Amino acid sequence: MAHVVPDAAALASLAAQRPVQDVCKDMVAQLETRDDATWDARSATLESMARDVMQSRTLLDSMRTQLQGFHHELQSTSEHIESLQNTSSALTDRVRDEEQRASQLSQWLLAAALPPSVVRTVHTTRTSEDPSAWLDAVQQLEVHLEKMHTQFAENTGSALDELAAVGEQCKRTAIAKIRPYLLGLIEPIKTSVSTTLPILQSSVLLPNQPLYQFLAAHAPRAGAEVQLAYVNAARIYYDAAFRRYVRALKRILPRWSDGAHLVAHAWRANQERFAMERLKFARPSATDAPILAYMSEEPGFRVAPEHLFHTLALVFLDTACSEYAFLARFFSGTRMHAPVSAEQMLCVSESEAAALEANAGIARETWRQVMEPVLYHFDDFRHALLGVHPAPLLMLLVSATLATRLIALAKERRCLLLELESALMRHVLDTWALIAHALDHEVEALQLLSIGKRHDATGARAASFFERWGATFTTDAPIDLLCMSGAPPLMLRQLCDAYATKYLGVLQLHGAEIEGSLQQGYVLYMDSHSLVRMRKELERLVREYAENYWKVHAGEDADAPRRLCEWVAEQFAPFSDTQAQQEMAHWKALAASLS
Repeated sequence: MAHVVPDAAALASLAAQRPVQDVCKDMVAQLETRDDATWDARSATLESMARDVMQSRTLLDSMRTQLQGFHHELQSTSEHIESLQNTSSALTDRVRDEEQRASQLSQWLLAAALPPSVVRTVHTTRTSEDPSAWLDAVQQLEVHLEKMHTQFAENTGSALDELAAVGEQCKRTAIAKIRPYLLGLIEPIKTSVSTTLPILQSSVLLPNQPLYQFLAAHAPRAGAEVQLAYVNAARIYYDAAFRRYVRALKRILPRWSDGAHLVAHAWRANQERFAMERLKFARPSATDAPILAYMSEEPGFRVAPEHLFHTLALVFLDTACSEYAFLARFFSGTRMHAPVSAEQMLCVSESEAAALEANAGIARETWRQVMEPVLYHFDDFRHALLGVHPAPLLMLLVSATLATRLIALAKERRCLLLELESALMRHVLDTWALIAHALDHEVEALQLLSIGKRHDATGARAASFFERWGATFTTDAPIDLLCMSGAPPLMLRQLCDAYATKYLGVLQLHGAEIEGSLQQGYVLYMDSHSLVRMRKELERLVREYAENYWKVHAGEDADAPRRLCEWVAEQFAPFSDTQAQQEMAHWKALAASLS
C-alpha cells in the first residue's frame, strides 16, 4: 500500500499539473471526509452496540451473583447430603448389628431353651403313656444338655443359670421315669417263656433304644442295672427254651436205627443204603421243615440224626447272630437310623460294625453271658449225636460240613464271635476223629473180605473171600455165610456200587465254600489214605474175581471184570470235579488191564 499511494499521487500530480504535496493534501482531505460520513452513518449502530454491551455486562454481573448464590446453595446441599449419607450408613450399621444380635439371640434361644412341650411331657406324663412323645422329648433334651455343656459352659448369667436348672431338673425326672419303664419291658422275658424273644426285641425293645441310650449316658448305674436285668432275663429264657428243645430232640434221636453202612457189607440182603438225599442237610439252605419240640410226643415220629442236628444248629446259629445284632444295636450305642427288618435282625451291617468297634468288647461279653446256657445245651446235644453207634461215615461228614459252613455264614453276617466259632469248631474236630475211625473201619472190613483174617488158628494165612467161595462151590460143603446172599458176581457189583456211591457222597460234601478250611483237611485225609486204601482193597477183589473165579465158575450172564470196572468209571463220568475225573481214569485203566 505504501508503494501504491505514492504512485497514485504521482500520477494525479502529473495529470493536474500540480505539486505532489497539494495533491496529497487533497486526497487526505477526501479520505477524512469519507471517513466522517461513514462514522456518521454507523454512529447510531455503534452507540446501540455500546448500550447492549453495557446491558450485557450488567446481566453478566447479575448472573455471576446468582451463580455464586447457587454455588453456595449446592455446596450447602452437598454437605447436607453427605450428612444424610453418614447418618444412613450409621443406621445401616446399627441395623446390621441388631440383626446379628437378633440372630445370635434366636440361635441361643433355640439352643439353650427347652420347648414347653418337652418340659410338659417329662413332668406330667409317664413314659408308658406316650412312648413316641417321650422319644422325641428325650432327643430334644439330649441336644439341650449337650449344648449347655459345650457351647455355654463358659458363659454365665441369670438366664443361662435358669435354663441349666430347668434342663437338669428335666434330666433327673426323665431318668426316674425311664428306668422303671425299661425294666418293665424286660420283665415279660423271664416271666413267660412262650414269648418270642426276637419279636419282643424288634417290636418293643429296639424302638425304645434312644431311651436306654439317654439313661446310660446320664445315669450309668441305672443303665447297667437295665443291662443286667436283660442279661438275667435272656439267660432264663434261653436256658428254659433250649433245655426243652434239646430234651425233645434227644427223645427223637434214639428212634432212628442206622447201621454203619459199610461198603464191605453192601452184599448183605438186610444191609440198607445211606440215602443220598440226606446229604442236603450239609447245606444251611436246606428247605426241609424244621423239627419242633411237640413232634417228640408222637411215639412213631422219627427222622435222621443229621436232620435233627441241622435243625438245632440253624436255630443255634440264628439265635447267636440275632442276639449279637440286638446287643450291638441296643446296648453298644451303634444308633439305628431306620427300622430294622426281619432279615437285618440276623446280621450286623458294615456301618454298624464300624460303629461297634469302640464298644465291641462290651457287646461280646454281654453276648457271652446271655448265650452261656445255649452253648451248654448245644454242646450237650452234639455229644449225644456223636455218641450214636454205629454212626455212618456220611452222616458224620454231613454234620461236620454243616458246622464248617455255619462258621462261614456267621462270618458273612459279621457275627462270628470267638465262643460261637469255638462251639462249632469243637464239633468239627470231634467229628473228624470219628470220621478217621470210620474210614479205618471201612478199610479193615474190606480187608477182611478180600484177604480174610491175617492168620488162622494154625498160623497159616486164611483163605480170601473168593477162595473160600470157590472151595464151597466145588465141594458139597455148606456155602460160606459170606455167600448166602447170592453169587459173587452180583455181590461184587453191589460192593462196587456202594463204593462209588460213598465216594461221590464225599465229593458232594466237599464244596467250594469250604476250600482252605479244616473240612478240606478231612477230604485230603480221605483222599491220601482211606479212600485210596478202600479202592486198593476193592481192586484186589476185582482182580481175584478175574483170575480165580470168573473164567471157571461164572455163567454167561455174569459181569466180566472189565465191564465191572467200566461200570464203576461211568458212575464218576457226570462229575467235572478233578478228583472224580482222576478216579474215573483209574478205573478205566484197570478195565484196560483186565481186557
